[in-house]
Amino acid sequence: MNNYNNYYNPQPQIKTAEMVLAEIDQAIKDTIQYTSVSKITVTLDRLRQAGDIVDVGTGTNRRIIQLSDRYDLSQLKSRYAPTLANKPVVFKIPFKVQEGRVDNLREAFITQSAYRLHISNPDFKYLLQTLPESYMLKEPLDTCILMAEFVTPGELSQQVQNMIQRASERKYYDEYGNAKRASYLTEYLTSNSLAIQQLEKLVFTLDKYFVMADINPLYSPCNYGFKKLPSGEEILTILDLGYVLPKESVSPVCPKCGGALKYVTPTEDIVTKTGPRGQALTRKLGLNGLYSCKNDNCTEGSTAVFTSYPDETVFFEHVQRLRDLWSQNMQTYSLLQYL
Repeated sequence: MNNYNNYYNPQPQIKTAEMVLAEIDQAIKDTIQYTSVSKITVTLDRLRQAGDIVDVGTGTNRRIIQLSDRYDLSQLKSRYAPTLANKPVVFKIPFKVQEGRVDNLREAFITQSAYRLHISNPDFKYLLQTLPESYMLKEPLDTCILMAEFVTPGELSQQVQNMIQRASERKYYDEYGNAKRASYLTEYLTSNSLAIQQLEKLVFTLDKYFVMADINPLYSPCNYGFKKLPSGEEILTILDLGYVLPKESVSPVCPKCGGALKYVTPTEDIVTKTGPRGQALTRKLGLNGLYSCKNDNCTEGSTAVFTSYPDETVFFEHVQRLRDLWSQNMQTYSLLQYL
């Protein structure tokens, strides 16, 4: 009798991490097919209300989530990212599918590049240690979802919390009495000696091999966070690498002097030790990220202004050059299809 009842009244299936991600992926696929913009957001909100996911943050194109602690991620990590077996992870969900999918593919490509070159190149060994690892959930799930190593957002870090607690005056507060954490983070990134050292090393190392946007700490401070190393030490890193691509043989150059364009940080000597010329760069850095040839003899119509270009302009011009190069070389990168 018991067997008879069990046959016709099967036990409910236990929900797994893979099932939650497949549900999100189906919403993404429905959005692609039916252009139902709200389907992804509605699905994520429903899963959050059910306790299946926890929101970590929201970007321009992607929503960052973690799965509930009740889900076992060991098989998922084993299949896609064995190196993250003992590390917390997040999932980056593209709600603007076209743009967010490309951001995810770019981030995964950076991890692939670092692993491919880290043995022969110490710079890539450093980048692999410092940047969050990221992997697309492809076969067999075949999704647009990125699994990435968890990084503590800078504005939620202990470093920023310490600044708020130590502040003798309420320097950055809104009219409701809430601390403006992004403002405290900006001050930390541009005044703390260790932060400056780590940020400049990271940006200048990336700048050797990649073209970037959205990593200017004055304009995009919340793109910085802290990665915990196996030693327990926390190191400054970048949360979102969606606007990073390799230079390869088509590095951007200054259209005026032909010199190599280099990323500008607000604390380097060209900004802080060049008087009015540096002050002009500081004003521009408050509006967007910058590239400059950093050539004393290359100016914008005035000896008081270094030639510079918005990082997004440089980045998207590079996208076109890279697309042409990879197509000519018949590269088979999955990124090329959406680049």
